[in-house]
Amino acid sequence: MTEEQETATQQLTVPCIVREKRSPITSDGGMIHQLRIYEIFDQNKQAFHDRFRDHAWRIMRSYGFNILGTWETRLGDRTEFVYLLAWPDEKTMRHGWEQFKANEEWKEIKKTTNARHGDLVGEIQDRTLTPTNYSPAIHAAR
Repeated sequence: MTEEQETATQQLTVPCIVREKRSPITSDGGMIHQLRIYEIFDQNKQAFHDRFRDHAWRIMRSYGFNILGTWETRLGDRTEFVYLLAWPDEKTMRHGWEQFKANEEWKEIKKTTNARHGDLVGEIQDRTLTPTNYSPAIHAAR
């Protein structure tokens, strides 16, 4: 592992409360998590954070998004915004994203902020995390 990767790994820690040694959730359709990583740009990252905090988060919540945490990290010269979501299952996750992307208010906000500040997001990485049968349970307040 390079020094940059070690630094990024150290900076991207996910706080959680472990309440039991074995998880009651399994990978057979139970609770899943989604990790989203957005490349953001230093010159307009405040505009990105304002948009996510003031608009995206609010609209996402209306479609059942359960955001457990948000972080900013650096990997080399790249700034990334990372967030972790919890979903009851993949079907609900897919449906929530379809609704969010089709939301007219969100489309207009995205269009307006991009016109004012330039592109706020570069590459997007999306990972669906399914727990192993020995994973500790993660409990988070809504």
